[in-house]
Amino acid sequence: MKAVSNSSSSRSGFTLIELLVVISIIALLIGILLPALGSARRAARVVACATQQQQIGRATFTYSADFDGYIMKQERYQAAGLGWSWDDFLGTGGYDGRADIGNPDFAPVPPPFQDDLYRCPLDDFVHGFNAGTVRNARSYGFTSYAANGPTNNRRGVIRDLVGTAALGEQGASLRFEEVLKGSNTIIMADALGLNNVADTVSQNILGSINNRSLIFAGTQFDPRNLGTLSRQALHHSDTQSPPPPGVAEDDFYTPNFLYGDGHVETKRAGDTVKEDGAYIQTNRFFVQDTQWDAWAGK
Repeated sequence: MKAVSNSSSSRSGFTLIELLVVISIIALLIGILLPALGSARRAARVVACATQQQQIGRATFTYSADFDGYIMKQERYQAAGLGWSWDDFLGTGGYDGRADIGNPDFAPVPPPFQDDLYRCPLDDFVHGFNAGTVRNARSYGFTSYAANGPTNNRRGVIRDLVGTAALGEQGASLRFEEVLKGSNTIIMADALGLNNVADTVSQNILGSINNRSLIFAGTQFDPRNLGTLSRQALHHSDTQSPPPPGVAEDDFYTPNFLYGDGHVETKRAGDTVKEDGAYIQTNRFFVQDTQWDAWAGK
């Protein structure tokens, strides 16, 4: 009997066209999934930032309980610009979870140091006096008022005190009980501390007492001002660049805000101020009766 030969050959792989189709599908899936993964990672960092703000808020409440209800102040000694920043007061005594830093020697401590609590996970900027003098990052700032009291555009909770007054009534900041609308009053927020939008170095430094450590809400935090004033809230945007032409800052940035009752909100910066533009002056806005007004009702 004649043997029947098997003339059909078995397939040993994909054709070139099939491989190209598979590669195209994989590339398409990567293109779809990567933005979603990036958004999820950004959302997780925003939540982590909010958690850090809540921790700082709890540290502030604990400090306040030990000092007759007063929130930390900031002292700037007139000699050589030295003094204690608000985070120095939290670190001295270990309120913020750091080992007691004792006397901070009135100067920002150079790295390495514990700045994880104070650096927003979305803050990729270099922090220092300049690019050649790097220091530990502080991504947040408390709202402030002047040494002689609140003004139309500066009605926060921490007294920016120049001099050597003691922590008593004369030199203290507000008490929490004096913030009558705590659930609607911002006491701390993301505060990058750039001199202008083109800067790549933030001067908001852990332990520093310069003007980047406090938020002067009516001047340095104006979400509608597109000039070159100090930018205090360049966090939580999709890029570190300024808003594209035609896009207002209050639509571009969504920082985290710590309120006087301890909760944190992530929102458009413009949602924290009046919708009516009549409050705006040249390079500033009135904070009275906005979420930046800790003196409302006083």
